[in-house]
Amino acid sequence: MARMLTGTDLGADPAGKLRKKRWVLYIAVAVVLLAIVVGTVETCTRQRHELGTEGRLADEISLAGAKVTAIQTVGQSVQVAFAIHGNLTANLVRDDAKRDVLDILKAVQASGYSYDEIAIRGTTSLTDVYGNTREGDVLRVSYKRATIDRINWSGFLSSNVFDIADSLWLHPAF
Repeated sequence: MARMLTGTDLGADPAGKLRKKRWVLYIAVAVVLLAIVVGTVETCTRQRHELGTEGRLADEISLAGAKVTAIQTVGQSVQVAFAIHGNLTANLVRDDAKRDVLDILKAVQASGYSYDEIAIRGTTSLTDVYGNTREGDVLRVSYKRATIDRINWSGFLSSNVFDIADSLWLHPAF
């Protein structure tokens, strides 16, 4: 008498075994991805530590969001220049500049660099009465360490960033 072959006789896995194999595969992939992420974070942390405080300062400021064009440290003074973004109106340009200044201040504070003063210059395109355009300073602002230490970052509004400055100069066109 002929015997009828079943799926088990043909070597097919029962549904339960196949599901278990998939879960094992998913877990293995997750472990590998986690190891890659942890390794990357450790490498970045190690590289950041090896940068030293001036390297961390430059790194933090470059991540701040402002279009930074120059960073210089002179003694305990941090000097930063940035290009001010154009916008629809003069008020929006000024508001963007205030946010950029605030981002730079936060970045210097977060860097751990020991400073006494932060001096920031903002530049943009200026057009004279003859139609000639050149890049020029429209904002110079500085903050002493004592002023920065008083800021509660979670409640501070960028609209007040010029009000608390230790010195401020704005171009008449700005």
